[in-house]
Amino acid sequence: MRARRRRGNQPPPEVILYIARRDGFTCHICGLGHLPHEEWEIEHNIAVANGGRDKVRNMRLAHGSCNKEKGTA
Repeated sequence: MRARRRRGNQPPPEVILYIARRDGFTCHICGLGHLPHEEWEIEHNIAVANGGRDKVRNMRLAHGSCNKEKGTA
């Protein structure tokens, strides 16, 4: 299944929901579930820049803040 991209380079809401359910609504970076005032983001297991594909099987759930912090590390 290929995810069509929308604004902010995130897949459509129905794809995000599918991935969230698959991942048990758990951030793969910190291991926590939903946090108040925190938005979910989808990130790639293998970055597209490193040859990863825009496929659902290459995407995983992360808190927005965790994903941004990981990106600056």
